[in-house]
Amino acid sequence: MKKQNYLRDENLLTLLSLHDFIIPEIQREYVWGSQENCESILKPFLEQIKSNALVDDHCRYAHGQENQHIGFLYSYRPQYIRDISSRISDEYLIDGQQRFTSLFLLLLVRAVCENRMVDFCNLIRLGDGSIAFDYKVRQLTHKFIFDLVEHLKEGGYDSLEGIVSNRFPYWLLNDYQKDMTVSNMINALKCIGEVFNRKDEYYYDYLLTRIHFWHFKTDVTSQGEELYITMNSRGEELTNNEVQKCRRLKGKDQVKWGQQWEIWQTYFWRNRAKGCKGKPNFDADKGFNNLLACIEAMGDSFEIKYDAIEDISSAVSALQFIVDTDWENELRSLYDGYYTGWINTFKLDIWTKINTTDAKWLIKQDSDTTQRENAVLLWPLLYFYFLEIDNQTEPDKMTFIRLMHLCYLNYHSKKTNYASIKAFIEALHYSGSDMTDLDKLENKHFLSNEHLRLSSLIKKDPEMESLIWEVQDKEYFLDGEDVGGDTIIDYIKDIDTVKGLGLKDALRNIIGNYGALFPVGNKAENEILVKRILLHYKDDKGQTFWKQTSPYYDRNYETSSWKRIVRCGAFLKFYNEISRGYTLCFSYRDLVEFLEEKQKEFYSKQENRRFNDKKWSDRRLAIFFDTITGGNLWKKGYHPDLAFHEDADVNEKAFLGHTVVGNRVCGRKFNWQMKELPKNWEWRLRNMYMFYDFIFE
Repeated sequence: MKKQNYLRDENLLTLLSLHDFIIPEIQREYVWGSQENCESILKPFLEQIKSNALVDDHCRYAHGQENQHIGFLYSYRPQYIRDISSRISDEYLIDGQQRFTSLFLLLLVRAVCENRMVDFCNLIRLGDGSIAFDYKVRQLTHKFIFDLVEHLKEGGYDSLEGIVSNRFPYWLLNDYQKDMTVSNMINALKCIGEVFNRKDEYYYDYLLTRIHFWHFKTDVTSQGEELYITMNSRGEELTNNEVQKCRRLKGKDQVKWGQQWEIWQTYFWRNRAKGCKGKPNFDADKGFNNLLACIEAMGDSFEIKYDAIEDISSAVSALQFIVDTDWENELRSLYDGYYTGWINTFKLDIWTKINTTDAKWLIKQDSDTTQRENAVLLWPLLYFYFLEIDNQTEPDKMTFIRLMHLCYLNYHSKKTNYASIKAFIEALHYSGSDMTDLDKLENKHFLSNEHLRLSSLIKKDPEMESLIWEVQDKEYFLDGEDVGGDTIIDYIKDIDTVKGLGLKDALRNIIGNYGALFPVGNKAENEILVKRILLHYKDDKGQTFWKQTSPYYDRNYETSSWKRIVRCGAFLKFYNEISRGYTLCFSYRDLVEFLEEKQKEFYSKQENRRFNDKKWSDRRLAIFFDTITGGNLWKKGYHPDLAFHEDADVNEKAFLGHTVVGNRVCGRKFNWQMKELPKNWEWRLRNMYMFYDFIFE
């Protein structure tokens, strides 16, 4: 069977000229015209068509030259005409009803506005006892469509105004308004009138010739035939969900699953903007395609076939379970104080991958890390859901939300350990674990030591779990990429060394102190203050908070990666001290006073008051510059990193052994923002610390 026999690229002109499309009774109501869907679906759909039509400023005719492919129509001939040769034949629509109905109404409105009703009625063959678009088996809807076209033909624009302005002409029966499809069609006419509201613009011919569907006739294909079909002469491929649809719609279930498929497509259309960060997204196929690509790749990796229409149904149900469940309410029903701030972020993470990623799921040995990150985000949840519903039960919600949180942490740490997902999820499923005893699972390769440690702390204590989640969700703890992937395990270990300290109290203090260290709205200023304090700390191995980085011909230090800094030993020492062993909540004022104390301690040591030495360490030099310039070591220019360079031509008294200090920009000395000592800096230093003697010569 040649592909053109069952798949054709047809515009509205050929579709309405060659077919009498009938909406079968089993199809759902027309819903795009409902109050809710007019704003979220129909209006954007119409605006996209209008924007692509390109109305000429002079002649006011739409002159867009590019075809607008709206999607697919799936139809089949009823058995009673299948063997009858006819130029025009009845076709039952099993998918595409919402779009086609909307376009039929749009074409009707433009025919009225542009005085083309005679052409329109000839096109749809009104008066032949049939019509090119009909709800023939629904008598009320069938009668409304005929009455609508007849009265608009007779009354023209005034009749249309009577409908859209709620004047309810005599022929608009009360029974019509009680019918859902008819009521939604009337709403759709109003919506169309709002978008295509100008009588002096001409869209009718454009709509007929430039609006295209891929018309797929299911009755002429072989059951189970592999339909890898190209869309047109340019070789553009079918969207993935349409390929899947061709493969999986079968026999007697075509109508049932065709209807369900349209519901799924509507779902992705309604949610198409989520995760797109405000950017318009008119492509609902991308979301559906990515979900299908995701489960196909998961099945390939796990060596499990997900090739039935029921598998797609399960995948959509799993996605809806994740993103549509009111998890906040579920948690509050167990413990009113549960921290839920991460949940909406996680849902948006998923929608971002679904609506913006171009099917990057199929993992191969040489695939980029993004594909593996995507897998770690969604595969555990989908596979666990599949296993649970195989037992005819919905997943336990508390177990599932803990698994969601695990995926949330892994995703934001950019973990890519996808190879052990299957074994871990099977161990979780078959053990019946609620994820508070992960150390007892038979297969734990997917889990880090932090996962296991924190799981043992949670047990059956929702308050503890909530506190841990809230600390982990702090920006610099959550992002574990390139810094080991863990969140707060170093703090947990540090707390363990403090005798008699309650973990919950310590976690509460961390939450409060994080706000003092990195306050929303003034974070940049506070980060400089904290860096000034951190200059005074080394860890047990003598390492400072900064990290030497390339290029190494000068001494360049990265001082701005806070996700690294909050995990380093110097920061842990600082935090332990200022919080008095995790027992104190401190304020901004406490930080300022703490810095003053550290500076006094620095100059209390005689070696730091001798400026006749030829060489100081970079850390000592940075503390000196920070003190004498009042914090301008980072503040001036806001360049985050530091660099030190040896220059024999520099006044050695001013720069303490020929060392030039600057903020690194592109890593080269001539691009630095040099630090200069203020005039009379010796006098300033003496005045700041009057009780100390300084040696400058």
